[in-house]
Amino acid sequence: MSRRKRQLSEDERALWHKVASTARPLDGARFESLASVETRSGPAHQSGGPEAAAGWFSASESHLPPAHRNGYASDSKPGSGLNSLDRRASRRLERGRVSIDARLDLHGLTQHAAHQALLGFLQRARRNDIRHVLVITGKSGVLNRLVPIWLAEPMLRAHVGAVSGAAARHGGQGALYIRLRRQG
Repeated sequence: MSRRKRQLSEDERALWHKVASTARPLDGARFESLASVETRSGPAHQSGGPEAAAGWFSASESHLPPAHRNGYASDSKPGSGLNSLDRRASRRLERGRVSIDARLDLHGLTQHAAHQALLGFLQRARRNDIRHVLVITGKSGVLNRLVPIWLAEPMLRAHVGAVSGAAARHGGQGALYIRLRRQG
């Protein structure tokens, strides 16, 4: 059973023609052609089996540190090396008896931008003697998986005292409570 296409009304057709008449072609000189990009970085798809594909993939990410290439810190499980918030502290945060002093929402950021934002946020919070923060990553996706790994890295672990999943009202599976270490 096929569905009939809806016809445009006269007003819609007039509006479309008005908009279409004001459109200008993009400046072709500003954009590289696909062929020039492929010749510079190699073909977009190589044949030759998984080894060739793996080599092409890892070469394109060679600028990333090892912990970011496969999503896991080398020789460790995600988030290993981090202390968990004790049950009492976690409950107090969930119920609002201990205030969350600062929040960071990483939605919409790239991995690199999110990593930089997280590092800067934790450094500023610790410098300002902030003790409990909430980091929102989103319920699924790359950042949800990578933030615990990043927190276990030495550069960030120096600021982090303990980590726990957030309560539903604070973002649930898409957020983390972080207790920062005291200055000193």
